[in-house]
Amino acid sequence: MATKKKKEEAKSAVATRKSLCISINLLPREYRKPVKDFSWITDRRIVWPTLALVAAAISVVMLFLSSRRRYPNFLVR
Repeated sequence: MATKKKKEEAKSAVATRKSLCISINLLPREYRKPVKDFSWITDRRIVWPTLALVAAAISVVMLFLSSRRRYPNFLVR
């Protein structure tokens, strides 16, 4: 029983070590598995404009809702 627990702990330790490793692909180019590159998500050219767009959308919605309170028949024809 105790050996199973030790084996499971060792497996989890290996899994955490593997996640911290750098993978080096030494296979020839035709046999390599393509790795997806998601570094563009954290790129400043993507993050800051997206945050600005979200902030602008939230502010427009807040302004629209506050104007409806002041002028309840604003969009009614």
